Amino acid sequence: MKDELLEAATNGDADKIKEILSNMHDEKDRTECLASPKGSGNMPAFHYAAAGGHLDALKLLIPHHHPGIVNKVAGTDGRSALHLAAINGHSAVVNWLVDHQRADLNLQDNIEKSTALHFSVKFGRWDVVKSLVCHGAQQDILDKHNMFPVSYSKDKSTSEAYFSSCISRSFSLRDGGRRRDANNRLLLHYAAQYATDSGVIAMLIDATDPDLVYAEDKDGDSFFHVAAKYGNMNVFKALDKIDQIDMARLLQDNHGSDPLKGPGMYALLYDQREFFKELVDRWEIKITLSSIIEALIVELIDNPEIQDRLALFANTLPTYLALYAEKHFIFDFLLDTLLSLGQWDDTHYRTCLHWAIVDKRADIVEKISTSKKLWQQRPGIQDMDGKTVQELAFEQKNHMVMELLSAKTSFKDHEEKLYKNRELYAQALDAILVGATLIASVTFAGWLQLPFGAEFDSLAMKIYWTANSISFFTAVATMCVTKAALIPTPSLYVGVIVNQLRVAILVDAFLLAISLAAVVFAFSAAGFGALRQAHIYEYQVIMRSSAAIAGFVCLITWLAYIYQLTKCTPSRTVLYSVSPSWLGKTYSRLGDSSRLGYPSMKRSDLLTYKDQNLVPYLSLRRILVSHTESSKRTPKDHEIDQLLQDLQVVDKERLRSNLQRRLQRAGTSNGSL
Repeated sequence: MKDELLEAATNGDADKIKEILSNMHDEKDRTECLASPKGSGNMPAFHYAAAGGHLDALKLLIPHHHPGIVNKVAGTDGRSALHLAAINGHSAVVNWLVDHQRADLNLQDNIEKSTALHFSVKFGRWDVVKSLVCHGAQQDILDKHNMFPVSYSKDKSTSEAYFSSCISRSFSLRDGGRRRDANNRLLLHYAAQYATDSGVIAMLIDATDPDLVYAEDKDGDSFFHVAAKYGNMNVFKALDKIDQIDMARLLQDNHGSDPLKGPGMYALLYDQREFFKELVDRWEIKITLSSIIEALIVELIDNPEIQDRLALFANTLPTYLALYAEKHFIFDFLLDTLLSLGQWDDTHYRTCLHWAIVDKRADIVEKISTSKKLWQQRPGIQDMDGKTVQELAFEQKNHMVMELLSAKTSFKDHEEKLYKNRELYAQALDAILVGATLIASVTFAGWLQLPFGAEFDSLAMKIYWTANSISFFTAVATMCVTKAALIPTPSLYVGVIVNQLRVAILVDAFLLAISLAAVVFAFSAAGFGALRQAHIYEYQVIMRSSAAIAGFVCLITWLAYIYQLTKCTPSRTVLYSVSPSWLGKTYSRLGDSSRLGYPSMKRSDLLTYKDQNLVPYLSLRRILVSHTESSKRTPKDHEIDQLLQDLQVVDKERLRSNLQRRLQRAGTSNGSL
């Protein structure tokens, strides 16, 4: 009989249970049968029904004339029916046991000393958690491991159910809220982390002993620090409802001297932007650059890939530390205060974007490319090796990064400009090639046909042969340089090709200038030699004049060429882009010209700002942005008259009338137009 009843209870077979019980005519035997332990679990039949969630069977199995049987603990773990229902997440059974059978909500099992609330939280039964809480289950009972039920919470739904707004009906704390769990936390700490109802948080603050409201957990965090870490905005509303709270104590660093432990720093580190904004708007907080750098170093100290560069970035490029540690709020905060996305380190002269590509961190590249400060990153900025970010990505064959950069207008326009320059320079070299070919052919013909009546041993002929040879060979050298530059090199980045073409044009210009000057000397000498034999003095005058003019033009051309070389700052980058690495220190400053006019914060500058509060800089930028449009000045009469006089318009009176209406609408009319 007992085995049949146990099987029916386990399967929830209410009809079978009715049949078995109807055959038991003696009430005492029936009660004893229902209450006695059975089966491998050594539990009464109604425990099996409760564990299985069989409410109809459970109603039949609990003896009506046996008060307190519902709270009977049994089995190897000494658990009640409510415990079993909570473990298995049967909220309907839990509600019936509490509402109709007066089950003890706070009953602890024999082994773990856990309540039904402990079990429901452990197993993530959020609907059961809410039901128990709303029925008035004690929330600060400690189990064998010195843990509150909420201490075991693993998911958001369960935690939020634990601090449901319905707890205000029968809420109370034992010992004035002095109980702490193994994490040295009060229930208030967990409410600051999980509660979505500001009224619940305010109620817990009221119920907690005033001396413990500022208590710290094992990490040294007060409930307000916990709220900052998890971004619980409801804490602000709760504090608005409480009068006697010393905010100075809540806002201070936990240990009074650790800059990493302030609520503001927590909000930054854990990317709680809304909480940080509310915190800054309400109270004065201090965030220093040194505290941010220290926090980032703590985050990255065990990362072997960046350990050897921590000091470099901390002293020159803390924004990259923030990106590498995936602290995006800190990155945005630094850009909104003092630092710039266009800054670079003082060793490799690389920006954050350069380093992200070098480290093959496509996620950092994506973050930078979506930043509202991307305009600060000039596409043409080069590192110490003269390489732009797009060139680095091309060399790595990192197609993902190349696509991310090409999707941005500034980088796309920069690359399109490089392709246009390549075509333009190639056309220029084609023209140079034609000119060099003509010079080479003319000078070669000069070898084959001597000047009329020339004397081989004369000075004029010696000058002629020397200058003609120089002109020919420099023209041939120009052709060779040009053809070498025009050889297709698809394996090279377009920027490198453009630099090579620039170098070729530079060398060609030098060689052509020599060749043209040599041509002038050669033909002047030939002319003098021939005219002297013919004794045609009027032609000699013409020859001397034309030679002087040609020489003057060549001199002016050379001077202009040299002037452009000294004036053109990027020429170093162009020259060294194809130079070997043995150039040493000069080579190490290759990309200087690309960074002209862009802000760089030196180590000494960072040291100046390291201990300053950055928050006022953030507020200042907000003020500047929000008040730029509203700053207006009423123009004077003579200014209006001068404006109308300077403007060349036909109907000045109509314009005057329009100006008057505009000033009246703006409320700034001077009334004298």
